Amino acid sequence: MTTAPQTASAAAATESRDYLWIMTVQSRGRNYSLKGVWPIRPGAAREQVFADIHKFVAEQVHCDDFAINYFSLEPNQL
Repeated sequence: MTTAPQTASAAAATESRDYLWIMTVQSRGRNYSLKGVWPIRPGAAREQVFADIHKFVAEQVHCDDFAINYFSLEPNQL
């Protein structure tokens, strides 16, 4: 069985795109602001990306019980 080589447009459709995220949370009277670049594949659900970033932030602040004061997710490339 042979497979056809991917065209440039097909390859581009499967490549991830970097998004800059910023999240500010409050827990136990302390505020935390975190940011980073998150690779996202085309067709990814925004809700799942948010859940993944939320989990990452919870690990970083060592707490999963926090209020989100601010969240931003935008393409990193201008």
